[in-house]
Amino acid sequence: MKSVLTASLVFILVLSSLCVEEQKNITSIEIDNQIYQFNTNLYESDKIKCNDEYNIKSLFDSSHKFCIAFDNSSQTDNSYFTVVSYNLVFKITRYYTLSNRTVNFSVCSPEEQRDLTIWLKGPNTGADETSVMLTDSTITVQGTDFNNLEMAGDKLILIIFGVKL
Repeated sequence: MKSVLTASLVFILVLSSLCVEEQKNITSIEIDNQIYQFNTNLYESDKIKCNDEYNIKSLFDSSHKFCIAFDNSSQTDNSYFTVVSYNLVFKITRYYTLSNRTVNFSVCSPEEQRDLTIWLKGPNTGADETSVMLTDSTITVQGTDFNNLEMAGDKLILIIFGVKL
């Protein structure tokens, strides 16, 4: 009786382990023979809330001047913005350069008008969720902590690249 119970328990454990979906983890993608490395799991980044992926991609594809704006009041968030901005500028510039398009990035205040503004919000500067949201010609990239902000930035890059996981 004890051996039947043990065998049944082992069978249930094996069966349940087969039913558990394997965690997907991808940190790089290849586009046109170019490999782009990311610090976050892109499957998780792809799940970040976004209100209008189509128009975000269209704005980037039709604009040439982009500015990055942020509230400069938090040293902690400023360090987060440095990492996220670097990743955005490097990957987006590389992506468009390979298509023979020149794009220009600058840092701006929210009042300055550009073709497109990327407004960064961190946990200490107004982020109330983790998302990528389009309002007029401003894309707000926000995260409630560093990892979430980095994932939101990667979500924006995936949108621009036209990658859906």
